[in-house]
Parts: sequence; structure tokens; C-alpha cells
Amino acid sequence: MGTHDQEFARAQVRTVESVPRKMREWLARSAKIAPADGAAHGALAEWCAKEGLERMAALERWRAIAADPASPAAAAAHRALSHPEGPGGFVVPFEKTFLPLAEVEKRRAEWKEAWVLPTEHYEVRTNLPLASACAAAVALESFHARFFEFLAERVAIEETLEPLRAHVHRTAESLPKLRIGEEGRAHFNVRGDHIEVCGEPAAAPAPGDPAEAISATPGGVEYAALFHEATHQLLERTFRRTRSGRGDVPTWLDEGLADALAGHAAGPFHAIVYDTARRCGWHFRVQAEAGEPERLPLERVLTLSTREYYGGPGMNLKYAASYSLVHFSLEGDGGKYRDAFFGFLAECLRGQGSPQAFRRLVARPEDEFERSWKIHDKTMAGGSARRAAPGGRLRPPAAPVKADPPAARREAPPPKDAPFPEVRRRALAALGSEDFLTRREGLSWLAGRPEAEAPVLVLDALARVPVDADAAERRAVPLADRILWRAAVVETLASFRADAAFWTLVAPASADGRGWEAVCAVLDALGEIAATEPRGPAGIARRASLAAAIAARLGAASAVVRTAATRAIGRLGIPEIPLPAEALAPLFADTAWPVRWRAIEAAGALKSEASVEPLIAALARETGRVREAAQAALLAITGADVPDDPDLWRAWLKARRETGSLVGKRGRGPGTQRAPRFYGIPVTGSRVAFVVDTTGSMLRRHDPAAVARWLARDAESGRPPYRGANFLDLAKYELSNAIRELPGTTAFTVVTFSSDLVKVWAPALVRASAESKAEALAWVDALGGGGGTNLYDGLVRAFELAERQSVDFATGPDTVLLFTDGEVNMGSRTNPGEIRAILRALHGLRHVRLHTIGLGTYDADMLRGLAEDSGGTFVDVPIPLESKMADR
Repeated sequence: MGTHDQEFARAQVRTVESVPRKMREWLARSAKIAPADGAAHGALAEWCAKEGLERMAALERWRAIAADPASPAAAAAHRALSHPEGPGGFVVPFEKTFLPLAEVEKRRAEWKEAWVLPTEHYEVRTNLPLASACAAAVALESFHARFFEFLAERVAIEETLEPLRAHVHRTAESLPKLRIGEEGRAHFNVRGDHIEVCGEPAAAPAPGDPAEAISATPGGVEYAALFHEATHQLLERTFRRTRSGRGDVPTWLDEGLADALAGHAAGPFHAIVYDTARRCGWHFRVQAEAGEPERLPLERVLTLSTREYYGGPGMNLKYAASYSLVHFSLEGDGGKYRDAFFGFLAECLRGQGSPQAFRRLVARPEDEFERSWKIHDKTMAGGSARRAAPGGRLRPPAAPVKADPPAARREAPPPKDAPFPEVRRRALAALGSEDFLTRREGLSWLAGRPEAEAPVLVLDALARVPVDADAAERRAVPLADRILWRAAVVETLASFRADAAFWTLVAPASADGRGWEAVCAVLDALGEIAATEPRGPAGIARRASLAAAIAARLGAASAVVRTAATRAIGRLGIPEIPLPAEALAPLFADTAWPVRWRAIEAAGALKSEASVEPLIAALARETGRVREAAQAALLAITGADVPDDPDLWRAWLKARRETGSLVGKRGRGPGTQRAPRFYGIPVTGSRVAFVVDTTGSMLRRHDPAAVARWLARDAESGRPPYRGANFLDLAKYELSNAIRELPGTTAFTVVTFSSDLVKVWAPALVRASAESKAEALAWVDALGGGGGTNLYDGLVRAFELAERQSVDFATGPDTVLLFTDGEVNMGSRTNPGEIRAILRALHGLRHVRLHTIGLGTYDADMLRGLAEDSGGTFVDVPIPLESKMADR
């Protein structure tokens, strides 16, 4: 059944077997056995086999062999593992042969020949000695049980089904470094979904923080680092990679919990418990010894990002603050915040773990909470520490901890009631930083200030990272950072809820050249404000005032400014404002398609009868998405049940004028044209980019019967028969048919992605002539599969077809169709929430509709969200692997 749910009637169920219950029993039995008692491990292996825990049975047999290779228990374990017995004793498998255990131990010391030990929840690869390798595997299973024991009763997380991967290295020599250049001794590789930990002893801990080893085993395992990274991995699997896909864990909580669970682990490696009496004293001392303003305030900790833990000034303070905030929330003030803390974790599971949610659940004045937190730190720092700081990234220094030097300190946030000159001074310093998060902090200090100069400073800051950057600036500032920076500026501008006269003064006088970013940001902010105005008389009056300010930009020389203005007009959303609808009609014939599309869309939102005749004229001359928008606007205004045929609309209009009002309820408006289809999605755009997954998983064979059912929908479409065998064959078939069916009025290209390789058939959109379609079909036919899922870079490459051709983005695609069969695990961005935020912001600027298609083990919630954010369609293709492959 894999990870898919299946329901059974009670009458069909004879017995219920619980693997978690059996694993708890295994842990209880294992806790009573000394590591050197081979006979007891052999007996426990037989119990595991009887209970169906085959992986644990194999591990216990290896433990029996490691305890005493010459014992009868080891001989029984060898036989159970099907190891041949020769003249010199038993031999064990190595590559494609069998060798004596001592020889295998020597060869396994090389990382490329490392042990691979499967357990119920893990696949452990390690080049440690066999005894230490088994100990690491057992410790991970024990910690896995403690993790769920700690969280599962309080937060409704589900136990992992697919094995987790852990790499434990004998020395740092084989330990891979992160791309960012961090020289840590352990990390969780999000892209590869596994943890990397160095097993060799670390440097001596700081005086006063004696490292208390959980268990001394041959070769040594740095269990604190192992458990720290295992926490990250389990949080990723149980919160982010959920069935709904909505969950997320803020970085401060991710790091704080990792240190808390690792630092509070106690007991022998095979019987770990969570001990609330333990604490990471080093972290508390860092917090307590950091004077103001070095100590991070609550607001700053709640908004820390992942990159801020990767070295640099204040790194120790960030780890310390994250841990101490988690510890205070669990144990501080007599545990009064414990329920609120677990309530916040439940919010995180639903994807709502914002700083505001944390403050709300704490239900205490923020200043009072922060004062109690500081007192807690000083109290905890006063006692003796019971262990060194956990985690692979940080080790306590040998010398007393000192705060960062003044030159490296981050500018402290101004008090809420600080005079504007002081706020401006600090904000300017932050906005001039090269760090995106520091600049974002500067925006937050200016947000909502009553002074007219505040939004001017925000607009000036926007120009520092222009969206229409040239090639050199693009290399210096990644597209994602530029787009997210622009979105942050718009969000801040929307906090200045002033009247239209104010905005007229703030907006730059010229809309040409590099000034368009600021003008568009103001227009987008006005749209945000207008969309939230109440419906009463006062709200209508304010919307009318904003409409006048926005309409003044409808005639701007820059097409991108006209597009932003029409989009903002559409967000007014009430018919009581006649001016915008009348002003929009001339834009239905604009030279740039985004302007025409947004203007027609706005006319539909405002439901003005004056727009009906110009919309029918637009329907007659437009193609693709703009034609779709014209039909949708006519339906929204009139409520008529008329197909998308301009002659039928003209006849309807003539009849209605003779009888009365044109406005009615929304109708169905059936279409009259059959569009090309890609995995069932109509390709209605006139400028189309297909983005297709060509990773190694696409070479998996699919179920022929399921494919036949899927393709039955095209039985009468005239498509050629399908003769493929794997997911890539099916993708090429669907893509080739869609390309053949494209009308000559459509321009298109194809983008493929795998690992770090993104291929583009044509760097600019090409008209779908017979010659160009033949070239594209030959290119598609030659595609092969391999590598990981670099979805983000493939998508952004399709969006950048606009950026590379025109500042107003009018020559880029209006429609992108994305197909993938797997979860993102490679590329510039791999976090689903971050990818969605970037693409949502890109859509607001580029107006590209994104359709998404998923097949296999993809992230359904991310694909569905990407489509919804841009008005696109999400399709789940119900084709499983070939059954004989799935059963292996």
C-alpha cells in the first residue's frame, strides 16, 4: 500500500499489528541487555524475527557478532544471516564476495565501502567499527522513540513510513561540507534528506561544561550532534512533509528544539530518555553574558532565518537565544507556558507558525514575557551546567564566552515610541546593508510611521535592488532575493494607510526608465489598501479617492506601470466607482498584452455596463488568455449564458438593449473552441512555456492499465497510439501532442530540469509554425532522464524568458505548464514554502498563469498552491508504478 491510505471494513480485519508497540517492546528489552552480552542479543534477535521486525532482527544479530565474534551466539547469528562457514570460520558478505569479519572491518573503515545497517526507521551508513556502527543505529531508534513520545501526544504528528537516512563518519575527512562553506562537524542535508555526522571525538569542552558521554563505545559517537541533526530531520518529515504539505517550523524553533532534545537526552544509548532537569548551560551563559543591545530581543529571535545560523557575527547568540526561548517556553515560570508552546507547535503543523501566533498563544504582554525570559536565562546560567552545548555546528570554546565585538553588532531596533529622527538613522543604516534580512528589519522600523518621509525612505531603498537589473546586478543579487525584496517593500508601503493626496506626493513624478519600480510598488500598495477597505459609505469614499490616484497612472508611458495601475483598479472591487471602468476601455486595445489582460480583468471585477461593448470587440480580436479574460468579464458583468463567440454576443447585446438592463447573474458561457491539452489541461495561452521534469525517477516504469485508462479520454482526439513504458515516455508523448496541436497564433518553448542542469529548447518564444514545431518535436524525442529534482531553477528559467527580453515583461510567456514526478531535492531553492512565496511574487509582477501537473511522489500541496496563486489549474495524474516494480 505504500504511503496511500486504504479503508477496510471491520469484518475484513482479523488482527491488528502495531509496529510502534513492537518497537517500544524492543526498546524495553534492549535496555536490559549489556552491549557485550552476545547471547542476550541473539535471543532478542529471535524475538524480533518472531514479531515480524526483520530489520531489527538483523541488527541484533550483528550486535551479537560484534559483542564476541568467537562465541556460540555469534555463530548462531552468522547462520541466521546466511553467512557461509569456511575452514577458518564464518565469512561475511562484502561487495560480490565473502571475506573474514576482520578483513571486512578493515575495508569498511573507508567511507566508500562503509557499512549500511537498516533499522525499522533508519538506513545508517557508517565507517565506524561494527560495535560502534550498531550502537549508532540503536541510538537513533531510541531517539526516534523519544521524539515521538515527547511530541506525539501533544501534537498530532504521524510517524514516518519511509526510512530516514543517516551518515555517521569515522573522521571529518569524509564528511561533506555544506555549499555555504560551513566548517561544521554535522548537518542535516535538506536536499538529500539525510544527516551527516562526524563520529570522532570533538575538541575538549569549555571549563565548567564537562561533556557527559551517554555511552562509551569503540570508535566513539558524538551523540549530541547525532540527535541534534536527527531532530531537524524528524521535524522536516513530520511537519513540512505532511499529507497536507502545509506544515512548517520557524527556524528559531527548529534550532531551539534540536538543541533541547539533544541536550536533554540522558541514559545509555539504547535506552535514552528526555530529562527535563538537564540543561545546556553554555547556551544560558552566552545569553546571560550578552549585555544590551547584544542580546537578541524576542521580536528578532522570532524572525530569524535559516541563513543567519550559518556563521558570521552573532551566530552563537542566535543558537543560544533559540535554545533558551524553547527552554523557557517549556520549563520557565513553573511550566506555565508549556501548553501554549505545544499549541504553537500545532499551529506550525497547520502552516500558521507566525510570530503573531506565538505572541497570541503566550497571552501575556510581550514586554512582561521578555523580562521573565531574561530572568530565566540568568537563573539557569547561575547553576552548574550538566553537559556541553549539543549540535554539530557549534562547540563551546575553550576560553570564556564573549559577545561579538561592537563592530560586528547588528543595529538594535529603536523603541516603539522613538522619535522619527532616531528611527530614520537606524533604518537608513539597516537599509544600506547587503544582508536581505537586515534590510527587511529596516523596513519594519519604518512601517506605519505617521511621518510623510517614511514611505519616501522605503521607495529610495527599493531602488538599491532594482527589479530590471542588468546582467552584472543579476549575478550579484539573485532573482529570488530581488523579487522578495520588492514584495517586502510593497507590504511595508501598504502599512501607510493615508489618503490619495498623500500618495500623489509620494509617488515619483516620472514613470519612465528606472523609476518604474517605485511607481509600481506604490500602485501595488494602493491595491492592497483598497482591497481591505470596508464596504460602507466611508470605505466607498476612500476607495473612490484611491481610484482617482490610481487612474492617473493608466496613461503612463511605461507598459509595466499601466499594468500595475489596471491591476490595482481591479482590486477596488465594487461597482459604485464609475470612473475606473470608463477609463479602462481604451486599455483593452493596448500594445502590451499584460495591460489588456489586467484592464479586461478589472472591468469584470467592477461590473460596469459601459465595458460590455468594448469587451465584445476585444473578444473578437484577442487570442489566448486575453480572450479568456474577455469572456470571463462579459459573464461576470452580464450573467448571460453565451458561448465565447463575438457574433453571438453582439446578437445578445442587441436583444438585451431592446428589453432593459444588461446586468444579470453569472452564467456558464460554454466555449466553442477545443484547445490543445497537456495532461488534460487546456493550453489556452498565446505565449506558452512547457517546463518538464527529466530526472532519474522519470525512468520508472508505469502501470500499463492505469496509463490506458488515463489516455482513454483522448480516444476520439486523433492522437497517435501510445507505446511507451515509463513516466518520461508518457511526458514526451503528452508534450509532443500538445506541441502538434498548438495553433499558429501561439508562441512557445520547452524547458527541462534535472539536478543542476536546466535545458531550454529555444531561449525566446517561437511562433508555432510547422517548421518550429518539427524542430521542437525532434528535440523532445531526444530527451533522456537522470539526476535529481531541481524544480525551482527550471521554473524560474521559464519566467526569466520575459526578463531577458523586455523591461515590461510583455514579450515573455503568459502561461507556464509545469510537470514533475517528485519532490524538490536540488537547486537554488528547495523549501516548498519559499518556492511558493517567490513564484507568487513573480506572478504579481510577470502575470504568468502557472498550471501544475503531478505524478508519482510529488509535493501535492506545493503544486496545488503554485497553481492557485496564479489562477492556474492543478492536476494529479493517477498513474502508479508498474505493480511488479512497486512490490520489490
